[in-house]
Amino acid sequence: MTQMEEDLRTKLDWVAVDHFNTGHPHSHIMLRGRDDRGENLVIARDYIAHGIRERAMRLATLDLGPRTDLEIQARLREDTGAERLTTIDRRLIRDMDESRVVSSSDGDPFQQLRAARLQKLGKLGLADDRGGGTWCLADGLEDTLRRMGERGDIIRTMQRELTARNLDRATADRSIFDPANGDAAPIVGRVVVRGLADELHDRHYLIVDGIDGHSHYVELGKGEAHEPLPATPSSASCHAQARSGRLIARSRRSPQRMAGAMTSTRI
Repeated sequence: MTQMEEDLRTKLDWVAVDHFNTGHPHSHIMLRGRDDRGENLVIARDYIAHGIRERAMRLATLDLGPRTDLEIQARLREDTGAERLTTIDRRLIRDMDESRVVSSSDGDPFQQLRAARLQKLGKLGLADDRGGGTWCLADGLEDTLRRMGERGDIIRTMQRELTARNLDRATADRSIFDPANGDAAPIVGRVVVRGLADELHDRHYLIVDGIDGHSHYVELGKGEAHEPLPATPSSASCHAQARSGRLIARSRRSPQRMAGAMTSTRI
């Protein structure tokens, strides 16, 4: 942030928080929209999109030294089997032609890893082997991999929250509630936790320990559309169901806490 102040030639008022709620630890930074003269803080689009990242990379390199080829290769090797959007995928998308055809070699110094990633995409049904080292990437590849990554983050979130509360649930007994699925069975159970799925867009979620023996992840949408839960979420029960592509969720405090107290929210 000191480097940003030098680049923008102004002092900055900011706060930051480190998050470890996904498979990729990250930080969020909030800037006050005024410079040190009280004027609007104007930042070029290119600086926001690329400049900040490049500055951070250079500072990290000065601090830790440049990454070796072995370190880069080890990181890319992890990406070859990942069910999310990876650095290799972004390069494949960049290199494909108008017919979405891409080569497994193409002069890439890590072409073995590139070929391995294409094999993985093929198993996922997201790439078609045309022979001769060429592959055709599926339409919507990037969006599909992003959704798969989000699902993986949800599964890790459920694992972390259930483990923290000593709730032993098999992976097969965890599910993600989809309000767009009109045939989805209603969920009835105890609220384990309410949290933030997306801090930037204020999207909240519930994890519900259902009476069906499954743990369910329920995305609520914007937090302002919902009544607050009790101070101890586990003292609340929940009934969620899909109706006309919308989520209707009702939460109720346990009878010991408040007999008959009910809130209802429509999204």
